[in-house]
Amino acid sequence: MSLTLNLTKEKGFSKYILPATFDNFTVSNNVTFTYIQAFKEKIGIIANTDELVNVTLEEGKHHTNHGFLDFVKSCEEQLPENWIIKRVRVDRGAFDYDNMLYFESKGYEYVMKAKNQAWIRCFIDYVNQREHLYPWTEIDKTFSVNEIYAKMPKWDKVRRIVIIRKKLPQPKTGQICMDIDEFKYEYQAIVTNIEYMTPEEIFHEYNQRCDIENKIDELKEGFAFSKNSQRNKFCNEIFLLIKMIAYNLHNWFKRTILPEFMSHHEITTIRRILYNVPGNLVGKGRYRHIRYPNNPFLKTVITYIRKALMVFCLT
Repeated sequence: MSLTLNLTKEKGFSKYILPATFDNFTVSNNVTFTYIQAFKEKIGIIANTDELVNVTLEEGKHHTNHGFLDFVKSCEEQLPENWIIKRVRVDRGAFDYDNMLYFESKGYEYVMKAKNQAWIRCFIDYVNQREHLYPWTEIDKTFSVNEIYAKMPKWDKVRRIVIIRKKLPQPKTGQICMDIDEFKYEYQAIVTNIEYMTPEEIFHEYNQRCDIENKIDELKEGFAFSKNSQRNKFCNEIFLLIKMIAYNLHNWFKRTILPEFMSHHEITTIRRILYNVPGNLVGKGRYRHIRYPNNPFLKTVITYIRKALMVFCLT
């Protein structure tokens, strides 16, 4: 489950788009006991800066949407007072009518992936049966988009639904295949309250959260966010906060001090080419320093880091 926020700076009338994504994944206790306790972890990420806003650890038996709005509100409290949320991107795990009402009451724009429910299939069939009224717009050779304004029985009003059609690969076996829609296409639906974007723009807007998936993989593989080695939930939560601080410090160092060509490297790469490079501690007293091997790349990077730190200290 993920939620992406676009934040706008209010004071001084200057605006900055700052997406932030809140994601949820299941992690388990890897201590060798007679049982394995599972947790669900929600994290809040500011997408443009990749900073972690907030983390929580919940029982694994809870549904993905459990406590979602409480987590969103806690993330809102972590933001500076002069920043307001402009837009949210929500994965299907948190697709819920109450979430829509909350976002609308706060004046947020939202782009929410809908669950694959029966009513979605009804709307898709309705559109396909009336293609003269609802023509498909081709994005590329694989994806097409359409839209319809419809109302669920539980909803209080009609809302905009953008339908995405993905063409499935056809097996080249020489066999005759049935000409049935289910064998040719895969469908998804996005519910939104944004009116000034085209269906194609809504499709691309939602897909921006895909970059966050790479960041989540880095958190799991590089900072062991999916490992909980402590004896109980409270200790695991404290350990998770320590990991959060370590990640934010590394992220700040990478974006502020390292050369620009290294600012997009993940932690595993930076460990290999910089952090884990062997060196000798030489000198005596106050004149101790690290002597690295004669490596032109390493010399360039360390020289840049020293200059960047000097500029940072002066500012």
